[in-house]
Amino acid sequence: MEVHQFRPRLQHMLLEETRLPERLHQVLLGAEREAIEAMAGRLRLFPEVRRAALDCAAYFVIHTVEGLTHRFAAHPADQMVDRNDFVAELVTMLEAYLTRAEETKEPVP
Repeated sequence: MEVHQFRPRLQHMLLEETRLPERLHQVLLGAEREAIEAMAGRLRLFPEVRRAALDCAAYFVIHTVEGLTHRFAAHPADQMVDRNDFVAELVTMLEAYLTRAEETKEPVP
């Protein structure tokens, strides 16, 4: 959050308005894959994490944090919650997702 707060308009322009060159796009995809792998590895260290597919859970954690943080930081005038509440709610949401027991999935007919 601290990194994003200083230049919200720049964040908005770079991530929402500028088309990335293909090479940079590929570099970012590689960094995303590495972040997901690292997050999955970290999630394995916590027995309270109850998601069966940790790679999938890591994908959702990374994209949830990135998407919501970017939106919050890039559009500060549009926010309906303050920064501290944003962080607390994001943590609460992710903790609930990661620690909730998965339901048994019935096969689709």
